[in-house]
Amino acid sequence: MIFESRPHANALHKNQDYEGGDMGRSGFPIKLFVFAGFVGIGAGLLALVSRFRLNVELSDLFKQLGFGQQSLIEHLLGAMSAVALFVFLVAVISTFSKKVPFQRTWLRQHWFIKLRKRILNVFRPVYIAQWATVIAMIYIGGSLDWELQQMVRTGAFQADQFSMDVLGSLCFCFLLWLLINPDYRQARLKRRFYLS
Repeated sequence: MIFESRPHANALHKNQDYEGGDMGRSGFPIKLFVFAGFVGIGAGLLALVSRFRLNVELSDLFKQLGFGQQSLIEHLLGAMSAVALFVFLVAVISTFSKKVPFQRTWLRQHWFIKLRKRILNVFRPVYIAQWATVIAMIYIGGSLDWELQQMVRTGAFQADQFSMDVLGSLCFCFLLWLLINPDYRQARLKRRFYLS
C-alpha cells in the first residue's frame, strides 16, 4: 500500500544495543570474559603457588623479579586477580540478569520492570571500565586498612607491599581499558550513524 508505514532507515534494529550497535544484547565482548577470567584465575593461582611455596622454580623466579622479595610479586598478582574476578562477576550478573524471562504480570508492568531497568542501568556495559576502577579503589582501600593494622602490630608500614597492591589493581584496569576501548569506540561511531 502507498501509505504503509515503514521503519526509518536509521532506526535501531530490535536486537541492537543502544550503546553498542551490533555488539549483542549484553554489550560485553567475549574477550572481556576471557581476559577477566584468565587473569582472575591465572594470576590468583600463581600467587597462591608462590605464597605456599608449592613450586621452587616459581618461588625463585618471583624472588628474582621482586629483587629478593617474592611477596611483592604475590601482592601484584593477587591484586590483579581480585579486581579481575570482581569485574568478571559484575559482567556475568549483568549479562544473565538481562536474559532472565519474567511473566508479564501487573507487578512487573507497573513496578518491577521500572526498578529492574534502573538497577541494570548501573551495570551498563559501557561503564565496565569505570566499575573496574571502583572495584580497584575498594581493593586498595582494604589493602591500606590491612597494612595500617599490621603497622600497629609490628610498628612498620609495608609501603612496598602496599604499592604492589596499588600497581596490580590499576594495571588490570589499564589493560582492561586497552582491551575494550576499540570495541566501544566503534560502538559509539555506530550509534551516531544509526541516530543520524
